[in-house]
Amino acid sequence: MPNHVTNIITYEGDRKQIAEMLEAIKNDELGISTVEFNITM
Repeated sequence: MPNHVTNIITYEGDRKQIAEMLEAIKNDELGISTVEFNITM
C-alpha cells in the first residue's frame, strides 16, 4: 500500500527573511523550494 503524503506550506512575512530561510533549509542536490529535514546548525 502506498504511503503518499502532500504538505502545503505558506510563507508570510519579509521576502528577504523568507528567501534566507528557504536557502538555509533547501536540499543542496535539488535546490530551492525543497526541504532538507536532516540539517544541523
